[in-house]
Amino acid sequence: MPVPLPILELTHGQAMWALAYGQVPPRRLLDQARYLRTLGIPFSADEQTVGRGNRLTYDYARLVETGFGLLGLSYGLRPRDIVGGLIGDRDGMRAAYATMYLEQPLGALTADWVKSRGRLKPMLANEYFIRMHERHGDAPGNFDVIGPGEAKDPGELLEPVERYPGERARRVVPAVRHILQWVVWALEAPPTPSGPKPRKAKTA
Repeated sequence: MPVPLPILELTHGQAMWALAYGQVPPRRLLDQARYLRTLGIPFSADEQTVGRGNRLTYDYARLVETGFGLLGLSYGLRPRDIVGGLIGDRDGMRAAYATMYLEQPLGALTADWVKSRGRLKPMLANEYFIRMHERHGDAPGNFDVIGPGEAKDPGELLEPVERYPGERARRVVPAVRHILQWVVWALEAPPTPSGPKPRKAKTA
């Protein structure tokens, strides 16, 4: 029986806590997430306009899109290539995020490794990979979703890079491994302030 797609309505603070694997997010992560939002990740320009004065929330797709955007920055990809990969076919990518999760077994979130914060790196039977093409690659700005059994060498992809004779190595991310960790922490995200702290009243 597959695990159902999680219903998430996270504040920005909760999403950042989940993407920091259940820890207080470091300043670098917060700055990078803020930068991604200026590029339209995970909220489109229309969504941000409608949301002015209202709190924008992160659902499953937005959480995952932000997570992969942050990973792209951490791997040194150009922002324009990250935007091309995540937004260029946003509907297709978000459909893929749903498929990746729905194909996992019911006990996926309770596995021992899920809360290890990266200390344990399992090779999952239903793993998907996202190939992130860099500027020097053959398809800059494209992200390819690689399904189970399609990877050239799944063991090698744990690095995570993909190498072919005579070609530049390509960054390949084990997507499900990251998604399950983000979701398990998102489901436990503590309440966070939704805006600036109120100012203290001045005393006479």
